[in-house]
Amino acid sequence: MLMTGSVGDGSEFDWEDQKTFISRDGGLTWRFVHNSSGLYATGDLGNIIVYIPYDPEEDGDFQSEFYYSLDQGRTWNEYELTNAISSVHPYKLINPTPDGSGSKFIFKGTFTTTDSETNSITSLKGVEYIIDFSAAFDSRTCEEEDFEDWDLADGKCVNGAKYKYRRRKQDAQCLVKKAFKDLSLDETPCNSCGESDYECSFEFVRDANGLCIPDYNLIAFSNICDKSKDKSVLVEPLQLIKGDKCKTPMKIEPVDIPCDEIPEEGSSDREIVTTENKFDFEIKFYQYFDTVADESLVMLNSIGDAYISHDGGQTIKRFDTNGEKIVEVVFNPYFNSSAYLFGSKGNIFLTHDRGYSFMIAKLPEARQLGMPLDFSARAQDTFIYYGGKNCESILSPECHAVAYLTKDGGETFTEMLDNAIHCEFAGTLFKYPSNDDMVMCQVKEKFSQTRSLVSSTDFFQDDKKTVFENIIGYLSTGGYIIVAVPHENNELRAYVTIDGTEFAEAKFPYDQDVSKQEAFTILGSEKGSIFLHLATNLESGHDFGNLLKSNSNGTSFVTLEHAVNRNTFGYVDFEKVQGLEGIIITNIVSNREKVGENKEDEQLKTKITFNDGSDWNFLKPPKKDSEGKKFPCDSVSLDKCSLHLHGYTERKDIRDTYSSGSALGMMFGVGNVGDKLLPYEECSTFLTTDGGETWTEVKKGPHQWEYGDHGGVLVLVPENAETDSISYSTDFGKTWKDYKFCGDKVLVKDIITVPRDSALRFLLFGEAKNMGSGSFRTYTIDFRNIFERQCEFDITGKKRADFKYSPLGSRTGCLFGHQTEFLRKTDEKCFIGNIPLSEFSRNVKNCSCTRQDFECDYNFYKASDGTCKLVKGLSSANGADICKKEPDLIEYYDSSGYRKIPLSTCKGGLKLDAHLAPHPCPGKEKAFREKYSINTGAYALVFVTILLVIFFAAWFVYDRGIRRNGGFSRFEEIRLGDDGLIENNRTDRVVNIIVRLGLCISLITKSAFQRTKAGVARFSSKLRARFGNRKGPTYSSLLQGQFSDESDGLHEDANDLSSFTSQDSNFEIEQEDAYRPEQEHTSQIDQPATSNIPDALPARSAIHKPDSTAVRNEDE
Repeated sequence: MLMTGSVGDGSEFDWEDQKTFISRDGGLTWRFVHNSSGLYATGDLGNIIVYIPYDPEEDGDFQSEFYYSLDQGRTWNEYELTNAISSVHPYKLINPTPDGSGSKFIFKGTFTTTDSETNSITSLKGVEYIIDFSAAFDSRTCEEEDFEDWDLADGKCVNGAKYKYRRRKQDAQCLVKKAFKDLSLDETPCNSCGESDYECSFEFVRDANGLCIPDYNLIAFSNICDKSKDKSVLVEPLQLIKGDKCKTPMKIEPVDIPCDEIPEEGSSDREIVTTENKFDFEIKFYQYFDTVADESLVMLNSIGDAYISHDGGQTIKRFDTNGEKIVEVVFNPYFNSSAYLFGSKGNIFLTHDRGYSFMIAKLPEARQLGMPLDFSARAQDTFIYYGGKNCESILSPECHAVAYLTKDGGETFTEMLDNAIHCEFAGTLFKYPSNDDMVMCQVKEKFSQTRSLVSSTDFFQDDKKTVFENIIGYLSTGGYIIVAVPHENNELRAYVTIDGTEFAEAKFPYDQDVSKQEAFTILGSEKGSIFLHLATNLESGHDFGNLLKSNSNGTSFVTLEHAVNRNTFGYVDFEKVQGLEGIIITNIVSNREKVGENKEDEQLKTKITFNDGSDWNFLKPPKKDSEGKKFPCDSVSLDKCSLHLHGYTERKDIRDTYSSGSALGMMFGVGNVGDKLLPYEECSTFLTTDGGETWTEVKKGPHQWEYGDHGGVLVLVPENAETDSISYSTDFGKTWKDYKFCGDKVLVKDIITVPRDSALRFLLFGEAKNMGSGSFRTYTIDFRNIFERQCEFDITGKKRADFKYSPLGSRTGCLFGHQTEFLRKTDEKCFIGNIPLSEFSRNVKNCSCTRQDFECDYNFYKASDGTCKLVKGLSSANGADICKKEPDLIEYYDSSGYRKIPLSTCKGGLKLDAHLAPHPCPGKEKAFREKYSINTGAYALVFVTILLVIFFAAWFVYDRGIRRNGGFSRFEEIRLGDDGLIENNRTDRVVNIIVRLGLCISLITKSAFQRTKAGVARFSSKLRARFGNRKGPTYSSLLQGQFSDESDGLHEDANDLSSFTSQDSNFEIEQEDAYRPEQEHTSQIDQPATSNIPDALPARSAIHKPDSTAVRNEDE
C-alpha cells in the first residue's frame, strides 16, 4: 500500500508538508518513501513500484525523473529522463494491465515551451512515456524457492481466524510474470473467541471507555420487556460479530435490566435521542432502500468500505467483503429492496432484502467500465451489465464495451450485444408495447464516433433491427422513449415513440427564439405530456431557453414560458411539486435581451404555475420577515417585488428538492424578496404549507432542510457554517425550537431521511474540523420520544379522529376539472408513521370546464388578454397529419386554437377545444359520405308513414265527428252546451270532445286576432297624428346594419371565448346523390324560438359556418 500523508496529531493540514509512505503488511507498519507527494503505480503483483513526484524540481534540478523499487519498497532507485524535455509535470501514471500483473507502465505529463528572449511561456504541450521492466533481473522468472508464507496481522486472529498466503520474498531477484488470481488464503479458525470478535448487542452502546452499557431508548424500541412477565430481563451486552469464525465463545455475563426504569410511551421525561458514529474516512455515498419495512441504508466511504444500517444510522455495521473494496453501489429502481455492490476484484454482491443478506456472483471476464446497470421493470433477476472486452488498457484501440445479460440475478451472464453502451428493456416500459420482450440499445462501433439505435425482440440472438443509424443518445420517461438525432448544420431533432416501433418527429413551435435546435433537455413526463427545455442561448454562464410541453403522444409541443434558466451541463431550473397536480416552479432570465447581447449578467426571477404551465405568476412574498420586519412590497406589483428562490441548477445533491411527496403542500426554498434573485449567501430560508400560494420566512441565512413524519417534523440546519444545533418544528412550521445534537461544532454536509419522508429519525453527515482521527461523523437524531402516541387511523375510514379532509390553502374551487381534498393531521401530539396519507386524497366533485382547463394549441400563443392567438405568418397544425398516423380514421378536424390540459377531468361548460366541421381523410371520402349521409329510401319511408297516419286521423275525426253530425254548416248553429251531437259509444264521445275543443280554440284565436288588429290600427293612427311627417330608421334598416359590419370575414384567431360556451360541431347533412365534398356549405341563420325586442332593437343571431369558427355580432 502506498499512501500520501503526514506525521502529526492531525490538528493541522498543509498540502506542502505531505510525504509518501509504503506498507507491506496491510497497514500495520509504514516506511518512508519520499519527501513529497506524487503519482504511484504497482506491477508484477506489487514487486515493481513506480513513483513520480508532482514537482519534477523538488530535488533541486530541472531534469525530470521517476523512482522505482524492485524489492517491495525497501530500496528505491532514481531514473532520470535524460533525453526528455526538462520539467515534465505528470498527470497520469497507470499499469495498463487491468489486474496489475504487467511490468509496463504508461506515464503522461505536460511541459511548457518558452521564448528564449522574453522567457515567457509560448505553449503547453503533452508528452507520453512507456516504462518497461520486463528485462529486470535478466528476465528471470520466479521459482518456488523465491516465495514465502506471509501471516496477516502478524499471525493474530482476524474475525476469528488466522490467514496466510504465498508471496515473493522481498529480496528475491526475479519477477513473477503471472496474471493475478484471487488470493488463495490459508485459513485457520481460532480456538478461543476474544473481545475483538464481539460487538455491542442491539440494546447497548459503547461509552467513552469502550464498555457496552444499556441504552434505555433502544431497549424500549426492542420491546424485550413486553415479552417478559418479570420486572426485569437479563440481556447479554455483547454479541458475536456476524461471520466471525472463532470456535469457543467467551462467557458473557448478562446484565439485569429493570423494566420499570424504561420510560413508557408518552411520558414527559423522554427526549430527543442522538446517536453519533465516527469514521476515519469520509462517507461519499449513501442511499436508503425505498421501503416501509424499516430504515435500511447503504453507505460507502472514500476508500471503498461499505456499511449497512437498518435503523436509520443508529447502529452501523461494516459490510464484510473479505478484503475486496467496493467501487460502486447501484439500487434497482423497480424493486426497492434490491441493491448491487460492485467489488474491485470482479465480484458483485447482491441483496434482495435491504442488506440483511447478500449473495456473491462473479462478473464476466471483462474490465469494469463503471457504467450503470439497466434493469427490467418486470423481472427482479434480469439486468444488463456492461464490461470492457480486449481492454489491456482502457486506451487500447481494440477495447470496446459489451452488454452482458443475466436472467438469474447474476449467477450466469451471456454476451448479448457487442459495442453496446446503453440498453433498456423497452417492452417493460410502454403501456402498450409492440412486443413485451423488446430491448433497445445504443451502439458505438469500434473506430467510429457515430452511435446507432438498434432493437430486438429475442435479446439479439436472431432479431436485430436498426432504428436510427446515427443518434446522439436516447432516454425513457413516463412511457415514452425520446431519441436525439443529429441534423444538418449541427442541429438536433427529437423523435418520440410510445410503443417502440412507430417513431414520430417532435414538432416544436415555430415561434422559438432560436435559429438552430442545438440542445434540449427532457424534464420528464406526467399523465400524458412530456416537458422539454429547448436551449435558445448556449453561451457559457448565460444559458437559457424555452419551456415546452407536448400533447398526449409526445409529438406536438407548445411554448409554456420563455427564457427559462439552465446551466452548461443542461440542468434546468424546473421542478414539479411532488404529490400535487400541475404545480411547477421555474426561474426565468428577466433580462434575456441584454444577456444575449452580452451587456448584462443574468437576472433571475422565480415563477409558479398552478395549472400545468398554462398560466404563470411570480411568487407572492410574505408581508414580514422572520424578525417581524416588513418587506417593502405592499404597494408594488409582483413583477417588481416578489419572492425568488435558488433552483435545481445550483444544488449539490439533486435529491434535495423543494417539496416532499408525503408532506403535501409543503416546500422549502432558499431565496430573497425583491426585484431579482440575490447570491446564495445573501438569502434566507422560506416555507410554504399550501403548495406555493403563500410563503413565510422561517430563518435568516441559507439552511438545509428535511421532512419527517409526512411533514409532522421539519428540521433545518445551517448550510456552509459550523454548528452544534438544529432547528425543528412539530406544528407545520408555525413555531421553531433549537436542539443541540453534539458537543463540538461540525460542518453538516447533508441531512437525510427515508425517501418517503415518513420516518422520525434524521441522519446528519458532518465533518469535525481539527479533530484528528475520526473527524468524519454521522448523527442520527430520533424524534420518536417527543410524541405521546401514534395518530389513530383506520383504513376503512371509521376511526380517523386525528385527521380531517381539507382543501389546499385557499383554493376551495376547481383545479384541473375537479375539487380535491387532502387528509391532514389535526393533533400535534401524535405522530403519523407509515400511513400513506397521499393515497387517501379524494375528489369532491368534477367541475364544468373553464378557461383554466385549456392551453394554447400548436403554433398558437397566449395573448395579454388571455386568449390564444395564431402566431403571425404561421398556420395551425395540419389536422390531416393524424390520418397518416392512424390509418383507420376516416375524418379529421381543424384546430380551434385550444387544447384541453391532459390533467383536467372537467365535463361540459366551456368548449374551447370544440372541433369545427369534419373533413374526410385522403382516400376515405366514400366512408365519410356514408357516415354523414342519410339513406334516401329510409327517409322517404318514414316521411310517407307519418303523413299517412296524420291523414287517417284527420279523416276519422271528420267522418265521425263532423260529416255525421251535419257537416261544417251544422256547427255554425250549434252552441257548446247543446246535446245534439251523435254519441253511440265511447269512440263517438272522444271524437266529439276533440271537435268541441277545436271549435273553442278556433273561436278564441279569431277573437284575439280581431282585437289585436283593431288595437294596432288605433295605435298607428295616434302615432301619425302626433309625429306627422318625421322620418327615422325602421326596424328592418337596423337589422340590416347589424350584419353589415363584421359578417364579411371570420376571425383567424381563437379569441372569442363566449362563442364556445354552447357551440357544437355544425355541418350540413345532404342526400347521397347531392353530396359534393369540394363545395362549401351555405351559411345558416338560426333564429331563437322566442324573442323579446324592447325599444325596437334587433335580437342577437349566431352565424354558423361549417368550416369556420362561430362569429358573434356585437350590437350597434
